[in-house]
Amino acid sequence: MAGPHGERFAYRSFGRAGTRTLVLHMRVRVRVRVRVRVPGTIDHWDPTLLDLLAAEREVVVFDNLGTNFSTGEPPSTMEGLVDGSLAFIGALGLEDVDVLGWSMGDIVAQGVTLTAPGLVNRPVVADSSPGGAPDLPRLRRASRRSPTREPGTNDDEDFLCLFTRRRRATYAMSQRPPDAKVVLYSDAGHGSLFQHPEHLAYEVNEFLGR
Repeated sequence: MAGPHGERFAYRSFGRAGTRTLVLHMRVRVRVRVRVRVPGTIDHWDPTLLDLLAAEREVVVFDNLGTNFSTGEPPSTMEGLVDGSLAFIGALGLEDVDVLGWSMGDIVAQGVTLTAPGLVNRPVVADSSPGGAPDLPRLRRASRRSPTREPGTNDDEDFLCLFTRRRRATYAMSQRPPDAKVVLYSDAGHGSLFQHPEHLAYEVNEFLGR
């Protein structure tokens, strides 16, 4: 899919045609030891979660600019990631979407909602914070051949950290948007959507289907 400036976005679309599209935003993983931020890709979503979401609606996953199979310059700021998402949604010709993000992808989804409120029907925030992160350094491009096996990007330690870390900004976030609903999962760290895909998909589909 070509963007407004000739960049090409890699994406997958599946689920029920004719429904409001749910656009998923992948996380950006911070690796403290090597001081880099590594973007996740469309291959890092849990297939079980995607299948459950797609049973009720059209679902789209994509690689932001300069990530994995998408071309263009990798954004170095949160605003750049938001602009990349908006460019992708615009390239698809979508004018009414729901958005869901995971981790820092949630901050991007929130930025899309605030930047283009007429575009987003409802946002879903999973394992994230209200944002406010400083500008990002240049993102490392994930391997085109095997994005989960490139040394220094996504290894066992990377995912172990995700599933054991907890967020504490949830209550503050729930007090601001009208009609917000908070769902907490026991024994879940920063990867609840992987650890409880059936429950999370149920909540998302119920919320977006109202």
